[in-house]
Amino acid sequence: MLIWVTVAGYTFHDVPSASNIDGHLILWVPAAAASLLLMSMASRPRTAAPSKATVSASDSRWNVGRRYWILCAALPVFLLCLTELSLGMQDGPLEGMGRKRFGPDAYWRRVERLFGEWNAVGKTGSADAPIVRTTELPVASVTFDENRGVTVTLPSGEAVDTHRWYISNPNVWIRWHGRLENHPDAGEALVQFRDDGLLIAWPANAHGAGFVYFEREE
Repeated sequence: MLIWVTVAGYTFHDVPSASNIDGHLILWVPAAAASLLLMSMASRPRTAAPSKATVSASDSRWNVGRRYWILCAALPVFLLCLTELSLGMQDGPLEGMGRKRFGPDAYWRRVERLFGEWNAVGKTGSADAPIVRTTELPVASVTFDENRGVTVTLPSGEAVDTHRWYISNPNVWIRWHGRLENHPDAGEALVQFRDDGLLIAWPANAHGAGFVYFEREE
């Protein structure tokens, strides 16, 4: 039950799609295997319990011995050795793979920085090109919430809240109209931090078309 609650929660927060199905399978396959194993064990005939206890509750054989305490004391040392061995296998995190969990580029720091409202103030042709500040932009602001929701406010004042954000190692992406099925304007856009601002690829799925630059709402 606990396994499937975890699977259901992850599926609810990040709707399966072609781009993230691998991450969902990592949870679905072990959950299905564990459920099948549990059901196969339940169908086996049970062994009848002996009518009389062979060892009394006060017998000394129930007491833990020296070996038990030695193993308990050695376990933390063993785990620390495994940790050091894992860290010693490489000089640092693999570039472009996995989520960095420590340091200034840790994924949770990026997510924490993402929350809130960002105002569109300019555009650029590439992530490293100079920012051209202008008011002639296709969007007025974008808001990221803790439930993976994204609300985009258009220059007309209309707010569209059918979008979602997600992490695909190691970057943050927006799934346009991710809350709707088979939307004609569905797509995905890369989100990047630049100095104190935010770059969002625009329009979605138009690789190399450029970015809209956002600054934090004060």
